[in-house]
Amino acid sequence: MSTVEEIPFALYDSFAARRFGGNVAGVVVVHPLPADLVMQAIAAEIGAPTTGFVDATQTDSPTLRLFTPRCEIDACGHVSLAVAVDLVEEGHWRVADDRWTRASLRTAAGPLDVRLFKAGSCIRVSLWYTPTLVGPAQWARGLIEEKLGVHTDSSLAIEVLDTGLRHLVVGYPSVQALTVLRVADAPVRMLAQSTAVDTICAFTSLGSGRFR
Repeated sequence: MSTVEEIPFALYDSFAARRFGGNVAGVVVVHPLPADLVMQAIAAEIGAPTTGFVDATQTDSPTLRLFTPRCEIDACGHVSLAVAVDLVEEGHWRVADDRWTRASLRTAAGPLDVRLFKAGSCIRVSLWYTPTLVGPAQWARGLIEEKLGVHTDSSLAIEVLDTGLRHLVVGYPSVQALTVLRVADAPVRMLAQSTAVDTICAFTSLGSGRFR
């Protein structure tokens, strides 16, 4: 007879005002943490872009391990948000009502300062984290326009930022330009591979410090 080990997990929709929007984050809070190979297998099985693992007994600055379906990464913002909410909802982090509480997570990229505010069932989370600029990627402008089918905003630099994942950040001149981007799977994958990034972040300015 074999023994089945039950490992609880949760799925969160970060940056979403409703279910099935935003960025999907897997969260596993358990004790003890599974072996690295098992955590990698769980992340692949869950299939979220990234899954965070935290030891349930670590309540003071717990270590956060982060796995995509392919490999372990150093940091991930939307999963850190989801982990913080889960730690509060499951009672691992105690947060006083109606005032900000400070906490922290230890990641491979360094300590991550977390601010928490709880009002009834609503939990607000603020992360103090600065992405790392890998460098400009102006050379990729022609390739980006070829693969995505829309002219970029030539007044804005194209850059690669590292938040644990590598992001190609590309500015466009209007919301209309974003709506007609050609986002077929094959050219997007080819573009990501050619520029050695994990995601492609297309944006345009709406004015007054607002972006889409």
